[in-house]
Amino acid sequence: MLVTAFGFSQGESTNAQENDTTVFKQSYGLRVGVDLSRPLVGILEDNYTGLEFVGDYRLTQKLYLAGELGNEKKTIGVGLGSEINSVEGELYNFTASGSYLKLGIDYNTYGNWYGEQNMIYVGGRYAFSAFSQTLNNYKIFDTNRYWNPDDFAIGSSPNQEFSGLTASWLDFVVGIKAEMLK
Repeated sequence: MLVTAFGFSQGESTNAQENDTTVFKQSYGLRVGVDLSRPLVGILEDNYTGLEFVGDYRLTQKLYLAGELGNEKKTIGVGLGSEINSVEGELYNFTASGSYLKLGIDYNTYGNWYGEQNMIYVGGRYAFSAFSQTLNNYKIFDTNRYWNPDDFAIGSSPNQEFSGLTASWLDFVVGIKAEMLK
């Protein structure tokens, strides 16, 4: 006698109690700010003024589209000898002034704890600048100082401006961004 029996059973596990979890939703969007080092350098250094606005837009968990927009003006004097810091020791003096725009990406290498929005990042930027330079004054350096042994030959104070200049470059960026206020 041969008896064959088959049994099939399907069942759903029923969990009478749901898991009590809180899901933290990462914020995506635009972040803007001001680089505070530019005004601070302007306070500490007489011949410098500058301001930079920064911003980024979060694309993924770790990738950000970043941009910087700024304006700077700096007067520089170059000289020889022991009187470099004085006007008498300067070979030439010029002022550079312009604006720039930097666009690129940042990659966040930091794994934030629950609820944090901090960054330790690496990135790159393509930068473009439009600027002008003004030659304030210059002196002629002469190795044969027979007629004027104690000073450079007097040049002129032309205040000649070279405007409409442009430049572009690439930046490699490493930095930290920490959330100070919520």
